[in-house]
Amino acid sequence: MEELITKISDLFLKYGVKSVTMDDLAKELGISKKTLYLSFADKKDVVMKFVEYSIARHQSCLIKAKEIVDGSNAIDNLLKVSQLLINSQNKINTICKSTIPKLGRKLNDLDKSMFLPIFDRISFRGYPKGYTEPILILK
Repeated sequence: MEELITKISDLFLKYGVKSVTMDDLAKELGISKKTLYLSFADKKDVVMKFVEYSIARHQSCLIKAKEIVDGSNAIDNLLKVSQLLINSQNKINTICKSTIPKLGRKLNDLDKSMFLPIFDRISFRGYPKGYTEPILILK
């Protein structure tokens, strides 16, 4: 299923969610529509599974980011966590901005609840050495 969703997200990125039809998906995936409908009830189901997959992928990225913070120095931590954030969100954000604003807001909420505290921890670790300034998290 993950491979299907990955290919579907590429199509959504290339053509937009609204433009991609079930016929397009079947053709690009190299399967029949009948086979596609064995995995998805309809296009809404495809989009919902894409959303669920995107959120799960983003959450796993956040977990990796938490593990990084306990590692080396504050600057290295900041760079690694920033790169994780960029890699996790590039494709998803491009798709969400115009077509799935609810997913964009959900991912944004995840970032506020998980990434900002991680950056805050990194910031406070680097402050005594003069590497960073503490980040104020506004709620």
